[in-house]
Amino acid sequence: MGNVPESAKYFTAVREIVSRPNFDADFIVTLENFASLVGEYQLDEDVACQLDRQGTLCRREHRHGWVAKAHAGAEAMIGGVCAAKYFNANHAFSTERNRIRRENNIRDYLTRLRVMVDDPAFPSLIQRERSRLSFLRESVDAMREELPAGIVRRIEDMVRTGNNSVVIEYRYEEKQDDGRIEYSWQAQQIASLVGVSPWNQSATGLLFTALREIRETLPHVELGESAGERRLKKWLDTLSGLQTCTSQIDELTEDWNRFIDPENLQKLWLLTNEHSHRIKLVQFAQRALTSKSLSETEARRILDDLRAEIRSRNLGRDFRSI
Repeated sequence: MGNVPESAKYFTAVREIVSRPNFDADFIVTLENFASLVGEYQLDEDVACQLDRQGTLCRREHRHGWVAKAHAGAEAMIGGVCAAKYFNANHAFSTERNRIRRENNIRDYLTRLRVMVDDPAFPSLIQRERSRLSFLRESVDAMREELPAGIVRRIEDMVRTGNNSVVIEYRYEEKQDDGRIEYSWQAQQIASLVGVSPWNQSATGLLFTALREIRETLPHVELGESAGERRLKKWLDTLSGLQTCTSQIDELTEDWNRFIDPENLQKLWLLTNEHSHRIKLVQFAQRALTSKSLSETEARRILDDLRAEIRSRNLGRDFRSI
């Protein structure tokens, strides 16, 4: 019968609508003859609205709208803007619009959920990302134990503030009229420490939580319309989060590789004025570069060369870390 709603449709091409046997391009849709909605459409070309406008077709061009069905069975297109303006207060239209969107959403959610739930590799993908994240966290924790506590705090401050600049102060001398020498210190950015994001423990913790939720949700997903729109959407949002987790872990891994690059590690000594810490940091960076351990004497010689290079950038002036 003409007034019995059919299952919701979603159209993306004009031909899908106009080829329907009851479609009538000359039919005028009114509040009085409106019975139900066939479906929603989002097209890539303009079509004419068939709502009533003072007894004639509206004909407003649009690309998003609804296929309406009249009591007599005729079908016609009504634009989304016009429908909202003239039909929104109509209870029958609002009820049908909500039904169409709910049914289309459920169908879409189920289709997308099946891709993941029916994939036998999906659980192993979750475990793979957990393993990658665990390895990353263990690597950061191992370095955190090896570096001086003050350096770790500086790195974590960079994560917290978003400022990864390595700044030192050069000492300037100025002779006064009475012959005295006055000293002042002027800050200058000398480098940037890259790849610090993996040191963000909160971000890593959130990723572990998300992966755990995905793993625990997977066995409970029900692939049926009876599950309802809300639960299906929640399951879909949760499982789809694996792609986001993967992208974020990719970024963290890339950043970690940038951080442990020997050229980057060689900047760490500039974060402290403690001589013994500078020696240790030079040894640490050289070990990353050559896989060999340096004696303290060798590290001191390299540190002297590094300090001389920094002084040479500003006319041989002495400097200090800040």
